[in-house]
Amino acid sequence: MSQQGFPGLGNQSPQQQGVAVEKPKSDVYTVMLLIALLAIGAAIALLASELDKYNWITNPAPPPPKAPARTSLLESSQSVVRLATVDEISEHGSS
Repeated sequence: MSQQGFPGLGNQSPQQQGVAVEKPKSDVYTVMLLIALLAIGAAIALLASELDKYNWITNPAPPPPKAPARTSLLESSQSVVRLATVDEISEHGSS
């Protein structure tokens, strides 16, 4: 069997038998993969610094209960206004 079709194999010892293949070049997908890995690493670092502010407590206390909502203006007033009758007005005016 001839080794003419495979450059670089003529000088190899029997222990180094194989096909010489050049290293694949990085393409745009490799660069995008590295950018994504860097972004994940930055996100982890930011999350760790944010959790460090809260001493790594992830279960906060429940919020206090809310006050009941007021349904109308009349329920919220403290004083009650009573309308005077016509007789009361005439009595008040004549005295």
